[in-house]
Amino acid sequence: MSQQMRRVGNSLDRIGWRNVLEGKVSNALLQMQQEHLVQTRSLLSIDSWTRGFLDKLLSLTHTQWICRNLTKHHRTKGTKALASREEILKEIEHQLCLGSDGLSHDARCLLEIPAEELYGKPTSELQYWLNAAVASRQAAGDESGGLLEPTSDQVKTGTNHPPGRKSPPQEASKAVTPARKPKAIAPIFLTTKARRPAARPPTNLPPALRPQQQERTGLLKRNSEEELQRIQVGSLLRNVPNNFQLCLEGGDKVHREAMCSLRPPQWLNDEVINVYIRRVLLPKVNRNHIFFFNSFFMSTLLNTGETGRDTPSYNYEGVQRWDSRLRRKHKILGMREIFVPINHARVHWLLLRANTETKVITLWDSEGRKQGNQLYLTTMLRYLGDKYSEMHGVPSDDWKAEWTLEDASDSSPEQTNGHDCGLFVLANATLLAQQIPLSRSSYTEGDFQLWDTRSRVAMLLWLASTNRPVPAAGRPLPARRRPQQNHGNGGNTGRKSGSKPLPAKKAPTTAKHSKCKERAKRRRNNKRIIPGGPKTRGKILVSDPTPLQQTQSILNKKRKAASVAIGDATVVATTQRHAPPKRKKRKHTQYD
Repeated sequence: MSQQMRRVGNSLDRIGWRNVLEGKVSNALLQMQQEHLVQTRSLLSIDSWTRGFLDKLLSLTHTQWICRNLTKHHRTKGTKALASREEILKEIEHQLCLGSDGLSHDARCLLEIPAEELYGKPTSELQYWLNAAVASRQAAGDESGGLLEPTSDQVKTGTNHPPGRKSPPQEASKAVTPARKPKAIAPIFLTTKARRPAARPPTNLPPALRPQQQERTGLLKRNSEEELQRIQVGSLLRNVPNNFQLCLEGGDKVHREAMCSLRPPQWLNDEVINVYIRRVLLPKVNRNHIFFFNSFFMSTLLNTGETGRDTPSYNYEGVQRWDSRLRRKHKILGMREIFVPINHARVHWLLLRANTETKVITLWDSEGRKQGNQLYLTTMLRYLGDKYSEMHGVPSDDWKAEWTLEDASDSSPEQTNGHDCGLFVLANATLLAQQIPLSRSSYTEGDFQLWDTRSRVAMLLWLASTNRPVPAAGRPLPARRRPQQNHGNGGNTGRKSGSKPLPAKKAPTTAKHSKCKERAKRRRNNKRIIPGGPKTRGKILVSDPTPLQQTQSILNKKRKAASVAIGDATVVATTQRHAPPKRKKRKHTQYD
């Protein structure tokens, strides 16, 4: 430490820690900071730096003050509230131990309340029960009311006694002050004799011991009848139109080739896997803790080419910025679980997960353990180590030594055919992302045929799309139009013989109005109202004068004798100027 820093420390010690927290700093500190700003050629002046420093200092002091108040005076978890509730519970336990002796016949119902219900009530209701029990015993002749005797420490220190209990008289001259009734707080304290409610399972249990959660995406079930009424997915997959395309949020699309891959026994392609994960699975899970790379991540990291059969070579630069969209401090290392679907040599699907909390990288293969799968585990660990070195600027060898690589293919449901590996990856990712334990009995390969999971994936993609196209074969048939009767001379028109034929109707001609005329017509219709009618045909604009304004404008003018004779007819005419015109009578023709 330099001598200048020692002088600054001594000056702050002389001022005192409390004064420093209140914003009183030494001139030596400001002088040293000013020299530092000049040497570094900073654009920040010493005045602005001082204001910012004092703001941070006072903010720290205010935060500590709030924390102290919450710790001591919180209505449910403060030290005062907890102490008061504990004393009340002790008194209630003593009243229950005394039993019905000393209680009147009317007050014995207090002891019929179950203990678990009594101890689970708020403090205000516990205080009410205790006051009723004490008052009943005092009415029966027990002056103490069955309350416990105060301890010697309470008498010496003068601590608060339980509400409803008389404090022991220490001096005759001092009046007994009644204790205040505590505020209602949540049930926190339980005595040993009270029956404890069922405790919630802890959240830090391993995944195998956590309670079973319900699957929220609806993948592992059949399509419902209501969904099939909207679109027949089976017929769609059998005959996908050439121009078929699903448009989803974020610019994702599912083309015809991807939909055709859902036909058995085809392999699911990358488009189906990636769009399902992004638009169907991710909205159902916590995105703040779970992150999915797409299926091209591992092939790009290993640089295996488009076919996936090139010699693997580690390529960190190719995926270095794939986590740049994460708006968090530690980027990809700040996520709790990182999932990677892997397309092995374009012929088989695997699933890999890296848990940053437990520091375990796990891989699931529906065909069982394979020696070649260790490449993906070590490559993922190397990638995370490079991310750690990039963020912290230090070697990651010691950090990577804390990680564990695990091939959990034995705990994955087993695949026996050669084309459903993509469905296994989707099902495993769906369960694991929702914190549902995965085992051999989670589902079976036969369940995919029973549930028709391929059609289910197509239905979920269709429901998640924005356009939801329906092919022509799946559209309902339009209602048949009633054939028009021929009213010519040869047709049976039902008219008397010898009557004149009806003249041929002219085709209706559409009048071409200009935009200005149409706009003016709409404006007139909007202003048109019917005073006293059943409903308004338009709206009254703000610019329209009110009847009172119309009357005042007329009365303020100098009126002639003719206008006085007319009376208020002008007002009536102006107030109903928006009334619709009278309907014209239809002219009768000779054919009516």
